[in-house]
Amino acid sequence: MKKILFLLLSFVLMSSYASSASVVVESRELYHPKNYSIMYMKDGEPVDKHADQKLLYSLWKELFILDIQFKFVGPDIVDKRIGKMNYTQLSEDSKSCNKAERLEKLVAEYQPDIVLLDIVKCDDTLKSDYSKSWASVITDILQANSNVKIILPKTGLGSEYVSHIAGLPMTSGMPSNDRILWVDSNITFESVHKKQFSDNKSNETCVVGEKAKVWADGITRLVHKTTKAYTPQIYSYKAIAEGDSLTLHVFENRKLKTASVKPAIVFFFGGGWSYGTPLQFYRECSYYASKGYVAIAVDYRINFLHHTTPFHSFDDAKDAIRWIKKHA
Repeated sequence: MKKILFLLLSFVLMSSYASSASVVVESRELYHPKNYSIMYMKDGEPVDKHADQKLLYSLWKELFILDIQFKFVGPDIVDKRIGKMNYTQLSEDSKSCNKAERLEKLVAEYQPDIVLLDIVKCDDTLKSDYSKSWASVITDILQANSNVKIILPKTGLGSEYVSHIAGLPMTSGMPSNDRILWVDSNITFESVHKKQFSDNKSNETCVVGEKAKVWADGITRLVHKTTKAYTPQIYSYKAIAEGDSLTLHVFENRKLKTASVKPAIVFFFGGGWSYGTPLQFYRECSYYASKGYVAIAVDYRINFLHHTTPFHSFDDAKDAIRWIKKHA
């Protein structure tokens, strides 16, 4: 990293961290006029509730890094490091008629632009009836909201599943009516055990990460997002418990012809010492980097993840500043 003249430290504390996932994004109308409303629907009782909830946050990260302006909607709430996140959990034993009625009401109430329908795999002996019932449900959703688009997994349910949904054929892209997108998101915990990973991440982390990237790719295609994603340099500035570390997310535009010594601006996310993520300031960092700054978003310990106090957060902040000065 080039020499940095440390001129400005910005420690930003938000007054409220509730629903920070939507608050942070909705305040950026300057970047993308369209604020996409996304409803994630999980079919069946979660095999691993923690993993399913982790998937939702991983998807949020993927979309935020891609600079897509969005918010999650739905009646169910899960608490993650960015605050409250909304989604829809469908009961495994719900009858198809009740499920269809509930989904129609939810789509009418929340008016989502995009519905992510995470349909579980079923036994081969039940696949035909299962696919027909879901075909009816999805057709009803499309009719209930003339603008909604649906992203569906195209594997694990059989070809008859496709043929019953509004008569639309399965393709690698968008069908002719431009309202259904098929993605290869049927990644299961059963299949991942057959796969060897070269890193030290757990099977759960790998599965969640793969599914989140697939869903995010589908959403990107629907919203026709073409700009580049955020790609900061990540530096570890402090080791913490269990072999983990705290990081600095550094943005620098090396293509700009500026002085060898650059000003720096440092952002600490807000969230009452309990919630938040460095990603919340990626947009600001990208902007200042385009003006010749070295912009840095700092990760530090929070109560939600590390069960720590504000004093630990302050210690991390001081260590981050020391690291920046030492490596300037």
